[in-house]
Amino acid sequence: MAAPILLCDTAGMSNERWLECRMHGPKGNIPYTIGGSDVAAIFGVSPWTTPLELWMIKKGRMKPPKKANADQLQMGHFLEPIAAYWYEQKTGNHVYEDTGLYQHADHPYALANFDRRFERASDGEPGILECKSCTYHKADSWADDAIPLYYEFQLRFYLSVADVQHGAFSCIWGNNPENDLAMPEIERDKGKEDMIFERLDEWIWSLEND
Repeated sequence: MAAPILLCDTAGMSNERWLECRMHGPKGNIPYTIGGSDVAAIFGVSPWTTPLELWMIKKGRMKPPKKANADQLQMGHFLEPIAAYWYEQKTGNHVYEDTGLYQHADHPYALANFDRRFERASDGEPGILECKSCTYHKADSWADDAIPLYYEFQLRFYLSVADVQHGAFSCIWGNNPENDLAMPEIERDKGKEDMIFERLDEWIWSLEND
């Protein structure tokens, strides 16, 4: 375990430049990369992208399809600070922004931007916070501290890149934070992490060897 490498600060970047950095690093010298949102697709559990589609996109043989729900994605971006605010209010943990693009210390292909970081009020331990939003139709996916599997893969990937032990979600789906908010937590798990990166290493090998 080692601290990640800070590749660049993404604050103020255009979306086009941010995508370039995510795809090949800010210097353009990383042949293939994997980001947090790619992990579920690689494991075949993404609701949005199949493993083959992602492979073809990474190889440059297919352009990323135009998002059918662009307005919903934009709304999710707008709601991130609200989800972060209520997480801080409800837990007492200190939440703050980090606009860095980070590279895993041991897996150079693994890059990550984090929605937010936090410090636990109880002991000052650092953590990664993922801010999500969904419709009422998807609220049951978060019932009783459940976490959709595709999001769990994402956060476990981020914990490894950041080299921190604690992760949490703040997911909102309405205007009543007493009832329309879920804040499940996870702890870093070496067995699950090793399983994830074994598969990601294979995925990168498949790209490099066509």
